[in-house]
Amino acid sequence: MNRHQRSVAALAAGSALLVTLMAIPTLASSRASAADTGRTAGHLAVGPSLSASPIPATTTTPSEYREWIPAYCATGSFDPLEIDAQLNVVIPGQATICSTWAEKYSFTVVVFRPDRDTAFAFSSRLRSYLPTGPSPVRAAFVTPPAVGSTGVCLMRSTTERIACLAIDVDAQHRVTSRPLPTNDPLVTKPVSYQDDALKPEPGAGFCATCVGLS
Repeated sequence: MNRHQRSVAALAAGSALLVTLMAIPTLASSRASAADTGRTAGHLAVGPSLSASPIPATTTTPSEYREWIPAYCATGSFDPLEIDAQLNVVIPGQATICSTWAEKYSFTVVVFRPDRDTAFAFSSRLRSYLPTGPSPVRAAFVTPPAVGSTGVCLMRSTTERIACLAIDVDAQHRVTSRPLPTNDPLVTKPVSYQDDALKPEPGAGFCATCVGLS
C-alpha cells in the first residue's frame, strides 16, 4: 500500500471512530430520556415531579362526629318523679316512634334551666327508639335543680319537643313536677346540639344508665 492509500485508509478509520464516539452519547441520551419519561409518567400518578415545588403533607383524622338524625314522627310522656333519700331526682319517661323505624333515628332529654338562654343536647345522651312500642328512658340531674322552676323535655330533634314538664323546687328544697305544653316559655329556648363523642359529659353518678341533665 502506497503512502496515498495509507492516508485514505487512516482518514476513513478516523471518521468511523468519530461517528462511533458521537453515536454512543446520543444513544445513551435517548435511553436516559426514555427512562426519565417513564419515571415522570409514573410519578405523575403519585406526586409532583422533582422540578415542582414540594407540597406539604397533610394528615387527616377520621371524623367521629355523630349526627343527630330525628325520626319523622314520635310521641312520648313522662312518669312521676323518683326521689331518693338524698333528694336525687330521676325522671322516667318513654318515647315511641310513629313513623317508619330505622336504627339511625334517636331522641334525647333536654333540660331548660332558668338561668341559661340556651339549652344543650349532647350526642352521648342520644337514645335509640325500639322498633315497636315505647322506648323507655330515665333522666337524672347531674347537679340538683335550683330553687324555682326548671323545664325538661323529651326531644325528637333540636326544635321538636315530644313532651315537657316543669320541675319545681321550693325554698325547703321539696321537689314536685307538673306537665307543660311543648310551647311553654320555660321550654322554648333554643337548643344547641353538641357532639361530645370524644369527651362525653359525666352522667349522674347515682344512676349510671340515666341520661344526665346538666
